[in-house]
Amino acid sequence: MHSLYQQKIMDHYHFPRNKGVLEGDLCAHSSQSNPACGDQITLYICLENNKVLDAKFSGVGCILSLAAADMLLESIKGKSPAQIGEITADDMKNMIGIQVGPTRIKCILLPLQAAQHLYA
Repeated sequence: MHSLYQQKIMDHYHFPRNKGVLEGDLCAHSSQSNPACGDQITLYICLENNKVLDAKFSGVGCILSLAAADMLLESIKGKSPAQIGEITADDMKNMIGIQVGPTRIKCILLPLQAAQHLYA
């Protein structure tokens, strides 16, 4: 089972579905970084009728932070900002599907922090 999650992480890392930049009146962006490891993520989220119409990310980082960004954005499409605010660290751990230690948890939470910063 563990290798299935590793394959999922590598698939999102090598073939991201949500990598890019979005611009326009309906879009906002938020950047977060982790100075300890150098990960930097910028999320672009476009809302229409208080729902995520589209979402993309750009940045540099480790496999976990970039895969987590891609997975998170895939999961928030169609959700409201309030629903994004309810996503927890445990939700991100479940999304990734593998155990991560205290230093790596920051990697998978970085995109969530960027998303929630937009709607705090």
